[in-house]
Amino acid sequence: MFSVGILNLITPTNPDIFISHQENVHILYSAIHSVEQKLIITLNNCIHLELDLIQKILNLYYNILSLVNPHVNSSIIPIQKFDHLAQTMEDLDVIFGTTSNLEEYKTQIIEINEIRSKNSLKPLKFYLCEKQGMNLTISVDNLSTWNQEIIEKEEEILKPENLQIQHPTFDGVVLGGTFDRLHAGHRALLTIAALIANKRLLIGITSGKFLLGNKLHANMIQPFDVRVNAVVQFISLIKPGLILDTIRLTDPFGESKTDPNVQAIVVSEETRKSAQKLNEIRIGNNLQALEIVVIDYVQGFAYVGNEDFKLSSSYFRHQEWVQSQKKLLRKGKQKQLLKESKLI
Repeated sequence: MFSVGILNLITPTNPDIFISHQENVHILYSAIHSVEQKLIITLNNCIHLELDLIQKILNLYYNILSLVNPHVNSSIIPIQKFDHLAQTMEDLDVIFGTTSNLEEYKTQIIEINEIRSKNSLKPLKFYLCEKQGMNLTISVDNLSTWNQEIIEKEEEILKPENLQIQHPTFDGVVLGGTFDRLHAGHRALLTIAALIANKRLLIGITSGKFLLGNKLHANMIQPFDVRVNAVVQFISLIKPGLILDTIRLTDPFGESKTDPNVQAIVVSEETRKSAQKLNEIRIGNNLQALEIVVIDYVQGFAYVGNEDFKLSSSYFRHQEWVQSQKKLLRKGKQKQLLKESKLI
């Protein structure tokens, strides 16, 4: 078992050498079983796809990682940064690879370790991810449907004039959230926001009883500074060149009501109506309405048993609360037993 690992995956972009996403799922499954703290996944070619396909890939891969081990800090980077990260990450222990490109990995890891040695960093080990049985049900119908969507666009994507970003971009992008216990759903949301932002990303992070008081186990929400730091560190992996503004959000809309330098907002389906309300306010303030970019929940492609999957901070807080209650119960029983033994 390793503490921190990195894995480079090829996103299917050529029907002649098509690597199915199901194969990538098996690789992810193997890698996430082999780390205790952090897993970084870089995706080749993903950036050239349209936004809806990038969302689906993030959705599927984060779905798998979260189902297998939601407590591992997993980050998917849809921009090729594998070599740079492998050469510079101080806490990295291992590179995960596959049999399909084993010889390439052997050569690559030698070169990477030479550079790490020059930078006084520890050498990396290599771990071969092999296909293994999974305690998951994969929705093959869903996978085949959107795999076909990708194949149908391959010829256009691979033309030299089209080897560029296929999704819309904006100089300024805004989004908001609590970002407690930064999980896969947050990471997918932040990734899309970073990908469509050319220059500036404005992130409102909720604070105060007005916005947080009614949340489940609100007293267990991480301190504001902890949540800000987690968001900043993650965005620095995805797109470190962005101007990143993090603000304390004490009302539903914050600076986005009056900021003329943002053109788009990224939301989940459950907060779409809030974005529409924000646009009404902006129009009332003689500002341009924002383009609303909605991303899917991290769910829908994989299952444990027959249950669907939806990740939330409330779920993690409740699990921690349950564990704390069990500890208190055990302590209470121990005290009672000790008291009874003294009476005897």
